[in-house]
Amino acid sequence: MPPPAPTPTPALRRLLPVVAVAVGAALLAPAGAAVGQSQRDLREERERIRETQVEAAMNILALSATDLEVEAALAVLEENVGIQQAAVGDARQAAAAAHQHAATAAADVAASLAEIDRLEAQLDELAVQAYVQHAGSAGEGDALLRSRDLGEVPLRRALYSQATQRELDVGEQLRETNAVLDEQRNEAEAAARSADDAEAAAAAELAELEEDEAQTEHLRSELEARIADYHTLVDALEAQDSFITAVIQERDAARRSELGIGDDNYVEHPPSASGLVWPVQGKLTSPYGQRWGRLHAGIDIAAPTGTPIRAANSGEVIYAGWRGGYGNAVIVDHGDGLATLYGHMSRIGARTGQTVDRGEVIGAVGSTGNSTGPHLHFETRIGGRPRDPQLYLP
Repeated sequence: MPPPAPTPTPALRRLLPVVAVAVGAALLAPAGAAVGQSQRDLREERERIRETQVEAAMNILALSATDLEVEAALAVLEENVGIQQAAVGDARQAAAAAHQHAATAAADVAASLAEIDRLEAQLDELAVQAYVQHAGSAGEGDALLRSRDLGEVPLRRALYSQATQRELDVGEQLRETNAVLDEQRNEAEAAARSADDAEAAAAAELAELEEDEAQTEHLRSELEARIADYHTLVDALEAQDSFITAVIQERDAARRSELGIGDDNYVEHPPSASGLVWPVQGKLTSPYGQRWGRLHAGIDIAAPTGTPIRAANSGEVIYAGWRGGYGNAVIVDHGDGLATLYGHMSRIGARTGQTVDRGEVIGAVGSTGNSTGPHLHFETRIGGRPRDPQLYLP
């Protein structure tokens, strides 16, 4: 039987290669290309890669993704949340600065309006004084100063005709201040629009952050649930470890006795990997090794319920039956201290004491015992102790 070709899920294929693509592109680019590329282009490229990673991470279907894929996706989303939090902070600072600028511009407008009022009042007073000096009595001047009609055009024209140089200077200041006022009003309007835009940008960044945080929390909860399930599973499997080790060691001792091989002559070395075949066609979802502080003593191969499970090599079935967390399980002794274990079967297709050939069907994939879905839990043991099955598989 040809070995299965376990591959990552499409979500992980989208998630992991983006960094490799970026690195490869940098390595293959002409030597002068990096020098000529602007910092802005580089920032945009990094942002594009990050967005691709985040999109892939968010598209992870937690129920079908492997533990490693969920962990990788969560790491990407957590990093993205940190970036988004910084972006929200920057956007809020930008909005605050824009509002401050708008307030300063508005204050400048108010100051110019006040200055215009002051200059107009000063000009009126100077005009009246000039008129009184050249054409009228003090009583007339007082009456003019008290007049409510001072702002009328004919009267102002009459008063300004007597203008002195001082009045002309004040008038010039008034014209300049009015010109500045026009610029300040334009600046104030632009600053107000900029503040509104900055506020909208900050709100958009915050909305994106909240969405990313919700997605991250969902994935974190999924991973925490998986960790809890995994610890429960390991506890259940470890509860059977002494029994399994004893069964294998007893059969191995009996075999050595039959062959006249003493314990001192027994050397615990892995046999050649060429003799084993993959026991089931499916996706490798969980490798052997330490995970979340506990040892996963085998590999998990996901496949539909009922998929045939085949003996990895010829040997003798030394156990076939229910085994706690393993559910329906079969153990095959292959000699030389090597035994293989097949757990979570939906159906057992072999009996204790039976001799099986390599590739012979000994059961079917299921989800019995402590299991979160249909898969084969496959172990290789030397002298009863677990070893990484992938060291023995082609």
